[in-house]
Amino acid sequence: VILAPAVIGQFSPKASLQQISTGLKLLGFSDVYEVAEGADIVAQLETKELIEKVLKTKELNFLTSSCCPSFVYCIKKHFANIEKNISHTKSPMLQLAQSIKSKTNNSTKKILFIGPCLSKKKEAKDSAGLVDFVLTFEELGCLFAAKKIDIASLKPSELANSATANGRRFAAANGVITAIFNILSQKTDLKFSAKLIDGINKETLKVLKAANFGKSNFEFIEGMCCEGGCLAGPGVITKPAISKK
Repeated sequence: VILAPAVIGQFSPKASLQQISTGLKLLGFSDVYEVAEGADIVAQLETKELIEKVLKTKELNFLTSSCCPSFVYCIKKHFANIEKNISHTKSPMLQLAQSIKSKTNNSTKKILFIGPCLSKKKEAKDSAGLVDFVLTFEELGCLFAAKKIDIASLKPSELANSATANGRRFAAANGVITAIFNILSQKTDLKFSAKLIDGINKETLKVLKAANFGKSNFEFIEGMCCEGGCLAGPGVITKPAISKK
C-alpha cells in the first residue's frame, strides 16, 4: 500500500500514521509506504526543471506542477497552448511506485494507492502498470468498518519508508510552492514568482486563459483542482480544516 500525504487525521484526529499502518496490515497488506517520499522526489526534480527550463535558460516563461492529475487533464483538454509548460516530472504516486518496483524482482507484487482523489483511478489506469489499484479514504474506511477495525485503538507499526515535511505538505494547497522555495533557498540564490491555482473557479480560470494567450507574470504555477488541495478531495472522510491542522 502507498498512502497519500492527506491520510493524516483521516480515521481519527488522534490516530497516527503508524496506527493506520497497523490497520492496513490487519487487512492483509504486506508493506505500507508514505507517498510523501515520492513528493520529496518530485520537489527535487521540479526544482531542477524550474531552474533549467525557466530561471536560467528561459526556454519556458513558466512551469506548472504535475502532481494533480485533474489539473493536468484540464490543461491538456482546455488550454493546449500551455501543455508544454506542464512539468515532465511524474506525480508523487507514480514516482514512489516506480521506485518500489525498481527495487523488487517480485513481478507478482501489486501496488495499491490509497488517497482522497478520484482522478488517481484514471492516472493509475494510464500508468503502464506502475500502480495496480486505487482506493479512496472513504472506500478504505468501509473496509475498516466491515472488519471492525478501530484505528485509534491499535498499536503502532513502522512504515516501509519515511518522508520530510516538504513532501507531507503536498497534501495542502501551496505545499508544492513551499517545497520548491525551501529547496531553492537552501541550494541557490535564485528567486521565483509563483501562482497558486487553488480550485477551478472563475478567478483561477482567468489566470489559465491569460497564460494560454501568452500573458503571465509568474514563473511557476501550482495547480490543485480541489480547493484547499488534496485534503479537500472527494474521497476524504475528515473535514479539511481538521486534516490541515
